[in-house]
Amino acid sequence: MNTTAFKTIETFFLQQKSFRYRRRETILFTNDIPPGVFYVAKGYVRSYLLSKEGKELTVSLIKPHDIFPMQWVINDVLTSRYYETLTEVEVYRASKENFLALLKKDTDVLFSITSSILLRVHTLSECREAIMLGNAAAKVADILLFLAGHFGTKMENNMYIDIVFTHRDIASLLGLTRETVSLEIEKLEKEKIIEQKKHKIIIRNIPALKELSSVD
Repeated sequence: MNTTAFKTIETFFLQQKSFRYRRRETILFTNDIPPGVFYVAKGYVRSYLLSKEGKELTVSLIKPHDIFPMQWVINDVLTSRYYETLTEVEVYRASKENFLALLKKDTDVLFSITSSILLRVHTLSECREAIMLGNAAAKVADILLFLAGHFGTKMENNMYIDIVFTHRDIASLLGLTRETVSLEIEKLEKEKIIEQKKHKIIIRNIPALKELSSVD
């Protein structure tokens, strides 16, 4: 994002009222009329769909400096998703009217927001590849590599996924059952490819995990 545009967006939102959420709190429910436009200052949020059978499918992962729900902002379409915090989260909330006025006034800000949305769509498409390709073992390997790439820190030969992703979270990203994900992760632990410590995942053998992956 353009540095000047980023500062303009950040300054705009930091002048608004802030809200804090605990981990696993729902910020928006499906078909809610949003109370405003949310800017994530700290923490991570996921948006997910819920099937008639009660099965969750995570649609996107929202990180610091992301803004949501943009479909409602631009197209006035109510969200069909739930927005739930993955960590403790701090957001700033602006009125839709004031945010749209900013977008119309500043073309650099509009361009930067558009660029950010496209990057998020690209990230989502990468995540969807893990769902479409391979068996359960390959899908779990794919998603762990994806999470490590977007939410991880490399230390020596290991990759630490910095956010707590439970087996339920991973299952909802892949469209698998939690039991299947737990079984595949247990196999990876036995083979010393990964380790779980304080509910966080550490990839100990990145080449071995890539071998299991279905994505080149």
